[in-house]
Amino acid sequence: MHVLEGFYGKPWSLIERLDMLDFLARNRFAGYCYAPKSDKKLRGDILTPYSKPELDTIRAVAERAQDKGLIFTIGLSPINLLGESSLGAWEKKCKQLLSLPGAVFAIFFDDIALNDPDIAHKQLDFIAQSNEFLEERLRLFCPTYYSDDPILEKLFGEMPEGYFETISRLPESIGIFWTGQKVITQEYDCHSLGLINEKFKRKVTIWDNAFVNDGRKTSPYLPIGNIANYADISHSVNEIFINPMNQPALAQINLLMAKDGISIDESLNRIVPELRESIINYLLEFTEAGLDGLTIDTKQSMISVFSASQHPVAENILAWLNGDYVFDPACLT
Repeated sequence: MHVLEGFYGKPWSLIERLDMLDFLARNRFAGYCYAPKSDKKLRGDILTPYSKPELDTIRAVAERAQDKGLIFTIGLSPINLLGESSLGAWEKKCKQLLSLPGAVFAIFFDDIALNDPDIAHKQLDFIAQSNEFLEERLRLFCPTYYSDDPILEKLFGEMPEGYFETISRLPESIGIFWTGQKVITQEYDCHSLGLINEKFKRKVTIWDNAFVNDGRKTSPYLPIGNIANYADISHSVNEIFINPMNQPALAQINLLMAKDGISIDESLNRIVPELRESIINYLLEFTEAGLDGLTIDTKQSMISVFSASQHPVAENILAWLNGDYVFDPACLT
């Protein structure tokens, strides 16, 4: 099981990333993927090289992952680079990223509008060229249509005929991301996974959004305790990458539940026992009322309770109450 920092909105700081890597290592996760949507040099501005300070910051994460025995993946979204004219600059950017210790790579073509019936072949060609530039260290691919959810065609256009069949020609060494029946799947269906495995000619790699909160509807909430049925699908998938909530310390509660199959009570007792009772008491406010549904008195009471603690979980809650995690309209799904 991996953690994928692949959400929209406020990214994690370097300190928060390093703390997350320590948590992942302690709890026997496999790795971490660096792919925040806010890093434009991974997406819209992808041909621009990182400055030395920027690259050194990512290098610190890669080095910590290597020290902790974690797989460090970088998620690249070269969404506008399917023509020949940019290949030189793209090769140069890839070579810069190859300097990061132990890094492997993923290429994401998610959340882009399509109007090209031959897009699958172009993506395949680009993947082949990129894998050469990345010295065969490309391990994962996210297709433009990464779920059965009809919202994808509504937002990004009708899926070209034969798209999945063409994508299935990817080398078997490259995993294909899939979010399940929905963009946010709460209950994975093994039969559905079996069908898409047949189409892709491999077991899919799950990109799990069960408790993301970066969307227009989800950003006012803290979905503590909300996880999918990971144990049920272990034999139907290759790997699971969890794209967690934006609040990193709070995300660890759900991540521990997901990894070890434990209850919210046990997870809280292992991560932040001094706040277990307070979090349980306000669970409905976090998960159902949401920030916009809090009364003034309730909000002030929560601020008073969590201000008494200096634990990162309490800091995440206070930042949420302060409105620090606002919706990023770049998130279309």
